[in-house]
Amino acid sequence: QKALEENKIKMPLQAAAEYFIDSWFENHFKEEKLLTLKDNYVLVEMSYQNAPLNIYKTIFEIQLAGYIPVLAHPERYVFYHNAFSEYEKLKNAGCVFQLNLLSTVDYYGSKIGKIADELLAKGMYTFCGTDVHHKKHIEAFDEKVKIKNIDSLKEIIANNQFFKF
Repeated sequence: QKALEENKIKMPLQAAAEYFIDSWFENHFKEEKLLTLKDNYVLVEMSYQNAPLNIYKTIFEIQLAGYIPVLAHPERYVFYHNAFSEYEKLKNAGCVFQLNLLSTVDYYGSKIGKIADELLAKGMYTFCGTDVHHKKHIEAFDEKVKIKNIDSLKEIIANNQFFKF
């Protein structure tokens, strides 16, 4: 913010974080205020290998602490692909889903894109975002969107207006 002001650039800036659900996080949110997307919406992710053993307990405790968990890129958790009911359990437990837009162009492969499309079709997403860690991520948006549920995608993109400040 200071650098923006020094360069006479008027642009609002806020800090947020994506938290990895592990034992450190389980203690951290009980002791310190989290960097949220907005209000009490906190972005969380988990391992791509397997879900934390106590995922539902953690989700409940996040909510008890006053936060709404926003699960980043649920389409990328391959251990749920053959157990689609787990997505529904996560939603019923109070998780909000955030689509990674890179999944819509098959950046992570067509299987991930297919799951993203299926989650879109079922109305599971609320918001969208993306990982932009390097130039290849940005260049991937030159690719054609491969998903079929374009209207649902437009809807969740519009939902992102919620985060406007």
